[in-house]
This record gives sequence, C-alpha cells and structure tokens, in this order.
Amino acid sequence: MRQSIPNQKGKPAWSHSCIRNILTNPVYLGDKKFPALVTRELFTQVQTRLEETGRMKRESRTRVSAGKEGLHAKGGTNRRGHSGNLEPDR
Repeated sequence: MRQSIPNQKGKPAWSHSCIRNILTNPVYLGDKKFPALVTRELFTQVQTRLEETGRMKRESRTRVSAGKEGLHAKGGTNRRGHSGNLEPDR
C-alpha cells in the first residue's frame, strides 16, 4: 500500500477506499454526539462529482449498446445465459 495515507506513526492506515467511504457516507457529516469529519460543502462536491461520472458512464454504455443493433449470438448461450460471440445479421 505505497499510496496509502500514513497515520501519525507513519504506518499506512488510510487507503483510498477508506477515504472514499468517508467522503460518500453522510454519517461522517457528524451529529450532536459526534463531530463531523467532512464538511457539508465537500460532501456535496463529492456527491455532484459522483453523479456526473455516473451519468457519463451511463451515456457511454447507451452509445455502445446502440452500436450493437443487428447483432445476434452465435451458437446460443453459455451456462449463465450470456450470449456467445456476436456477429452482424446477414
């Protein structure tokens, strides 16, 4: 974990997934009992960014699936129901 953020003793403690969890979980905004680890402004910025990237991924998948029209599975499906190789309709 060379890219982890070190704790006070210099040992890796804060992985990227741990930080992402803090930035995306509203629990870390704090309440009357516990102080906030994340400001509302930062939390909102992260949520907006995640929505934008999610929207871009969905749009990208839509464009890709639109390009698959006229394709059919060759040889049926495998055990899990996934189609085999796709070939253009003739």
